[in-house]
Amino acid sequence: MEPFQVKDLYSITGNPGLWRVRRYVEKSRMGNFANLVDEFKTVTVSIDKVAKIDNIIIYTTDTNGVGGQKKLEDVFGDIMTFEEKEKLPDNFSALSDVDKHLWMDKLVPGHDNSRFKPYHMDKIMKWYKELRAAIKILNEGIEDIDELNINININQQNETHEEVIPDSVDAAADGTATTGV
Repeated sequence: MEPFQVKDLYSITGNPGLWRVRRYVEKSRMGNFANLVDEFKTVTVSIDKVAKIDNIIIYTTDTNGVGGQKKLEDVFGDIMTFEEKEKLPDNFSALSDVDKHLWMDKLVPGHDNSRFKPYHMDKIMKWYKELRAAIKILNEGIEDIDELNINININQQNETHEEVIPDSVDAAADGTATTGV
């Protein structure tokens, strides 16, 4: 696995997990992406189904109820810092909605309960665990992915051609480049 930065990761509609671009063809607006943890798992999709992780924000409120936002990358950092002190639930998605909100109160203080729904929380925690697994693979040189309890189907290896998707692709139709959760 090659080193990566959060700003180089993508979410793809209909494909769970985090993805890295392998190849982007501007003329057809199609991209080929590899799964972050299982680089043998690839998908080719229209760029319209792709969201850059560093463009995703969590809506927040302050004590006066004024809305704000926090970048997902910062949320991952907060979760990582929290995890150094306290263990995260093994199966976050199995928690009740009330328990999920209680955990998110600890992990992302001030998150907007009315806009940050339990299914958003599930997705973020799954992404965080996948990110943590990828970091562990890089840091410890783990070659047996099953050690990380990740269910992976390994397909035939393809040659990697990494290209950068232009920033213009990340912008939404209305000119904004932020996806809110």
